[in-house]
Amino acid sequence: MHLPAQMTPALFPPAEGAHHTWPTANFTNPETRNWAAPAIVIALFLVTFFVFCARIWARFRITHTSGVDDWLIIASMPTLLGLTIATGLALRKYGFHLHIYDQTPLTDITIRQITLAIEIIYISSTTLTKISIFTFYRRITTSVINRKFIIAVWASIAFIAVYGVSSILALVFTCSPVEAYWYRFTASWLKSHKYTCHDEFLALIIIISTSTMQYLIACLLPMLVVAKLRLPMRQKIGLSAVFLIGLG
Repeated sequence: MHLPAQMTPALFPPAEGAHHTWPTANFTNPETRNWAAPAIVIALFLVTFFVFCARIWARFRITHTSGVDDWLIIASMPTLLGLTIATGLALRKYGFHLHIYDQTPLTDITIRQITLAIEIIYISSTTLTKISIFTFYRRITTSVINRKFIIAVWASIAFIAVYGVSSILALVFTCSPVEAYWYRFTASWLKSHKYTCHDEFLALIIIISTSTMQYLIACLLPMLVVAKLRLPMRQKIGLSAVFLIGLG
């Protein structure tokens, strides 16, 4: 059930009463974010891309052991590139580079648009990556683990796939009509349009919490494999610690 537009919960800008503490808006020569954050984002992408290339080269050209998990990682790379580009544009052009009190009527719109784009691309990228991890588990444990573990892996894959699709749909259709997501704080648009939105903040909390739980499962599930291995306890603890690093 949707609430009336004026009562609809969402991630709203600060209330009007908070504005009196802000400096005067500077639309002519505002203070902007430097290149440090975009440079870090680009550097992290380049490191990731280097690791990706090394993995693909090893799997396809050296060991000839490529599988579905590799193709899923390949599919995730365009989304990671898109996420890097979108984040860079947000930090340099579409509103993230300005203080909140220097946002213009245009960046009030673009900052919401680029935020939605980043959220959707991020979920697409991480969903493919998580499914790749579990398909890798499925491939390496066929002869080691019992049927219950295989069922758990397939259930996790299905859970992640449903999560990815439903999360993207929930974000895209936060508001009805969809464009209300970025126009809802524009006075000129509100004069001639009506809209309803579900609780954006609650949706993000659910999406983030679910994603965190999936990463937790991805790190803990392999420990069942380690427990089955005939190794000294010290080596088992070491392998478990490697998987737990992923929680960081």
